[in-house]
Amino acid sequence: MDAIGALVSSIFLGLVLTSMQYLIGMPLNNLYVLAGIAVFFLCYSSVCFLGVQSNWKPFLAGIAMMNFLYSILTLSLMVIHYNEMTLLGLSYFIIEIIILWIVVGIEYKAISALSQAKH
Repeated sequence: MDAIGALVSSIFLGLVLTSMQYLIGMPLNNLYVLAGIAVFFLCYSSVCFLGVQSNWKPFLAGIAMMNFLYSILTLSLMVIHYNEMTLLGLSYFIIEIIILWIVVGIEYKAISALSQAKH
């Protein structure tokens, strides 16, 4: 699930939103940075999914923490560039952050369930 979200984000941030940056308002270099981070998440999540057969709790915790930090970075960039951002841009990033926080919540519930299952 995480790799698919990262793929969608990297396509939107690196291709779609950069081609219509004037409608979004977020500076182009920030869109590329966020897209690059999404590509890294795509690779990391895919490697974890394909390569980790057991004891995947620390890897899931890492993914959850990276998602949370990414959302904080995105929120920070929104605040820094608030005066430049359009309503469409603000809406896109707010929706992305909400989705990320839902995903992080699901990931932490899974981590908690794994911890309780071992006891």
